[in-house]
Amino acid sequence: MTVEDHYKEGGIFDAVTSAVIELGNVKVFGIAVDSVPRSGTPEELLAFYKLDEKGIYDRVRSLI
Repeated sequence: MTVEDHYKEGGIFDAVTSAVIELGNVKVFGIAVDSVPRSGTPEELLAFYKLDEKGIYDRVRSLI
């Protein structure tokens, strides 16, 4: 599971996926900015993109 405050493309998600692809049956999940950036406080933006504690918790729970 990767979490990054920018797009997945070209970030940690891509790096991890590239590193484990040859291992075969490894799934990589990620949370990242997935729409056009917007304005707001850091707390508002993390919550909006589900990159805050609750968003990460909810995503992990959905995977198990």
